[in-house]
Amino acid sequence: MLKSIAIAICTIGLSTAAFAQTSTTPSAPSTTPPAATTAPGSGSSGSGVTTGSTTKSAADCETSWKAADKNSDGRLDQTEMNSAKSSLPASLQSAASVAQTQYMTACQGR
Repeated sequence: MLKSIAIAICTIGLSTAAFAQTSTTPSAPSTTPPAATTAPGSGSSGSGVTTGSTTKSAADCETSWKAADKNSDGRLDQTEMNSAKSSLPASLQSAASVAQTQYMTACQGR
């Protein structure tokens, strides 16, 4: 009989340990933000438009280009670049002028 009691106590102890390992308790939310895909020279203007490094789709870059190229001549001059400073990729902000192909390459992070 003593052997049966000892087995029962061990069984209860093991069951409790197993239950403790499998019980669900709410965990604290993660404070680490999700990682973003970025390239060198990253930055954000705070306006929802990337200023230099997060890879954007070709369509997003095309939309940004059309908004920046006010006179639709296929090139951003200093006036257009100053107006579009917040959406201009960081790698192009010090250029004298920017061609559309340069803009698209920098915008897409290539």
